[in-house]
Amino acid sequence: MEDSTYDILLIDVCANYCVTYEMVQCVIEHVPGAFSAVDSVGATPLHFLCLNKNVTRDIVRCVFDGNQAALLKQDEGGWTPLVYLCCNEALDETVAVEISTLLLEMCPESAQCSTHGGYLPISFACRYCSPKFCWKLIQKFPESIQHEVNGVPVVYHVLFTSSIDDSVAFAVLKMLLENYPRMVRDFRWNGQSLLHHAASNHLPRAVRVCHLLIRAFRGLVLELDESTDDIQLQPLHFACLRGNLPVVECILEMCPDTISGECESSGDHSPIHFAICALKKTPLAAVEVVKFLLSVDPSVASQEGIAFPLIYACSATKASNLNAGLSRCYQYLVDLNIESLLVADNWGDTPLHCACLGRR
Repeated sequence: MEDSTYDILLIDVCANYCVTYEMVQCVIEHVPGAFSAVDSVGATPLHFLCLNKNVTRDIVRCVFDGNQAALLKQDEGGWTPLVYLCCNEALDETVAVEISTLLLEMCPESAQCSTHGGYLPISFACRYCSPKFCWKLIQKFPESIQHEVNGVPVVYHVLFTSSIDDSVAFAVLKMLLENYPRMVRDFRWNGQSLLHHAASNHLPRAVRVCHLLIRAFRGLVLELDESTDDIQLQPLHFACLRGNLPVVECILEMCPDTISGECESSGDHSPIHFAICALKKTPLAAVEVVKFLLSVDPSVASQEGIAFPLIYACSATKASNLNAGLSRCYQYLVDLNIESLLVADNWGDTPLHCACLGRR
């Protein structure tokens, strides 16, 4: 009975969707070396159990008790049994949470064990598991949300990746805000806060993320990013520059004063200037943002910065992006600040000069 052929029997049983506690007990009793069995890719019986859609907590406990070192055992890809469990989409949610609780109680460090590709268990859990399951992992290793994979932090991936379900993204953010607010407030990636990143993102959930972050940390709306030495922007500047109208509306609804917020640069541009800059890449979206800003506060048409908004708009316009919407945008700017038609920029060009140059 000590032949390795029999040792593999436990792996076969653990991989069987008809597995029962009695089946596992029977193999363990009659094959002493069954616990140490490893398949061709380095997976143990515990790995296979954690990927079985009909596994139970008692079965896992039975196998785990026989080989506690298996919890940190990695297959050839660096995947531990906990990672396998995180990828088990077919497993009942309640059972998955029960098993994860057991594994983390017995071996807390398994939450910190990364695959050879650099992924922590939380990266897989957020994609395949319930919010409660994800929270179990974060509680054991809070710093996991700052862990970077291919240069991207886990929390950014969770909040701003379409492959993550909205329910998981919002639940994780709310739990982080409630239990680790300082970690969220101080988070910076590429010199930007989470609010800056949300303002730049066009996923529908970005608006709700912005709302939650501003409600928790109102001061973030005035914070300048540190991504470059030349210019530092507030979150609203990013939203305007991306033509992200839903986020612009959210920020101004919660913090109306930011409509006059200036960036840190030689030109001291305001949000209206960045919205007009977006005409070059996303003219249709930019026009809607400009219209909205003017509807909230008509005086922004007179915010000079390095030049009046009308001069910016004329400079950004070419034959390829000129349309009726842009024409109405110009008309709004002129109606609200007709004097700007006669004002020249630092090079002596009036809006008419800029418009003619831009349409070549």
